[in-house]
Amino acid sequence: LLEQAPDADLMALRFLSEPEARAWQSRDPERIKWKSAYTAGHPYAKYFLLNSLRWWRGGSPSTKKSDYGWALRIEGLSLQRIRALEEQQALFLDIFEDGEQIELTNRTRQGIVALLEERQQLYVDDSEPSATAPRFKPLEN
Repeated sequence: LLEQAPDADLMALRFLSEPEARAWQSRDPERIKWKSAYTAGHPYAKYFLLNSLRWWRGGSPSTKKSDYGWALRIEGLSLQRIRALEEQQALFLDIFEDGEQIELTNRTRQGIVALLEERQQLYVDDSEPSATAPRFKPLEN
């Protein structure tokens, strides 16, 4: 990221279920906290793609999955802000596939609160079941 666009704003994208989308819509960190076997012990953990659509529909674009039919897009994240939150251990970056896929992982309530302060939009995936890319429309209230 530092090499490609050190001063550029970044976009974080999370594919999610409708209940989770509605929780984000509430902007309440306690509703966003997700309790499941997968998040046992770290209910604030959230995984986002950074400036990438590389992962979509649970890794299988040919099968539209209703539990990943919504998306949260957070816009205008500065790399400096992300790095400051990383130093505070609120979130961290994982880099895969020679930098083609970068994931931002939130770890704490503090990280969720920081992400809620950023510009965000919720979308529903309106694409056909056989589509190879999402077609997003804004989620209605």
